[in-house]
Amino acid sequence: VTVSGRISISGNWANNYSYTDVDGSGAELYFFNRTVTQTLGGTHSTAISELLFGGGTASTVSITKDSAFVVKDLLAMDDVGNLSISGHTLIIEGSIERNNSGTTSFSSNQIRLNGEQDQMLSGSYPLKLYDLYLRKTGGSFTLNDTLIITNELEMGLGNIYSDASYPLIMTDNATMFTAGISPVVGSADSHIEGPMIKKGNDAFVFPIGKNGVYNPIGISAPSSTSDVFVAEYF
Repeated sequence: VTVSGRISISGNWANNYSYTDVDGSGAELYFFNRTVTQTLGGTHSTAISELLFGGGTASTVSITKDSAFVVKDLLAMDDVGNLSISGHTLIIEGSIERNNSGTTSFSSNQIRLNGEQDQMLSGSYPLKLYDLYLRKTGGSFTLNDTLIITNELEMGLGNIYSDASYPLIMTDNATMFTAGISPVVGSADSHIEGPMIKKGNDAFVFPIGKNGVYNPIGISAPSSTSDVFVAEYF
């Protein structure tokens, strides 16, 4: 399906035909209903150039099928008000922008970064994610906004670049992705270049490095949930 411009959705989106690629110059799906929970799903996946969430006072979106959406260029959260996104995996091959001043909650779903090019987080307000899986086939992920992980981070392929103004923060009880009994902490091909913050009383290994050098560092369990540790490899 080739479109030019915006398709505005006040109800639900369900693709029950086949894998659908919604493409074209500036092609975007805009979900904006303020009064009902909107669902993204169907029996097949949809790939879209841009996926935009708005909604004014409050919007709730539920992803009802795993990998139901592949966002190729931009995931944007605009407008004021609260936005709650839950459900299954959302695959992002492009960049992410968060410019809504209300609470944005990814309460139970996984964001998977799969792009083969450089990707970026930007916006006016920090972005809080439940799970983030980094499985890039090329390029890196640069933070031009603060990123907060509340549950799980997987460093599969690709580096995350942070700095003092825009760090990567893991909250209390947030962990690295566990395969079997051992955490998948990182590698020379996938680590944090810049400051990483861990909050809480958890033992933790920071998957940090720089310039192709992977040099993780670990801490034993602190005594308080209010403890904060910052790690960076220079």
